[in-house]
Amino acid sequence: YSYAESSGGYRNAASGGGTSMMSEICGMNEAPDGVVWWQGWIILAGGRSGRGGSSYLAASSVDGSVRELCPIDGPASLTLIPEANEVLLTGQEGLGIFISLPGPQQQSAGEVPHPAARNNIQYSEGVELCLLERFIISASPMDGTVDIYSIWDQKLVQSLTLPEPVMALGASPTTIEEAAAEDMDTGRKHVSLCCLGTASGSVYGLVPIPFHVQLKRLIVGMKIEPAFDLLNAMYPIGGGATVGEARAKAMDLLHRDAGWQLFSNLQFSQALQHLSSLRDSELDWSKILHFWMFLLPEEWVSAV
Repeated sequence: YSYAESSGGYRNAASGGGTSMMSEICGMNEAPDGVVWWQGWIILAGGRSGRGGSSYLAASSVDGSVRELCPIDGPASLTLIPEANEVLLTGQEGLGIFISLPGPQQQSAGEVPHPAARNNIQYSEGVELCLLERFIISASPMDGTVDIYSIWDQKLVQSLTLPEPVMALGASPTTIEEAAAEDMDTGRKHVSLCCLGTASGSVYGLVPIPFHVQLKRLIVGMKIEPAFDLLNAMYPIGGGATVGEARAKAMDLLHRDAGWQLFSNLQFSQALQHLSSLRDSELDWSKILHFWMFLLPEEWVSAV
């Protein structure tokens, strides 16, 4: 796609199999500040003026139709969230709005981009945004404040302040599925990274602590309920198939480690509850029964 000032539109020329296709998105009267393309939708930050000024637009790459999403009254920002098929827009007065981008099947049924079923996030105006795994990172060019929000429940999970304003940031494109695999595999090195460039030219790196490390620390400290809270925040119920499988694996990890930690602290009944909650494929009853050997009938002992 390319923007043509003379025609006030975008043109797409694609060829394949000896044929060519040309489509045009018309009605543009300004070059946009940003563009993302996902699920057959081109999301533009600006490109056509609404009654109150520029707007975010959703343009179909199939028929070229254009829909206004929300107005822009400050610096524009587009943050694509591929795993959720959504894009985060910075709207009026710094309000972060999640827009759902329907896939081809939904598009054929007439569904168009619309606000997602998520809470909006209130940002300070002018912040820079990027996606890092399951988190939205916002950085201020005014005072160096960095805020980290969960994309699942839109809650602020961490804040920190750099010694100077942040002028630009970007993150490695790790997917939710890849991050979940790294979380479950303690032998792999977590390489996701957010880089923040400051006014003086310094570059800072922001690396997420792997979920399994956080979970282990809580369990070793006998903080079982906070461990459950962490798991629910990281892998919420209803988060989709990928999140659901990652949640099941994380729950097994929690029950296994909590069971043995409680057992080592002589809290046998609570330990057994956790160990009994493991999925069959994760449960080694012969190992567990060895600890209760003196309570078992003789024929059971010989079988074990």
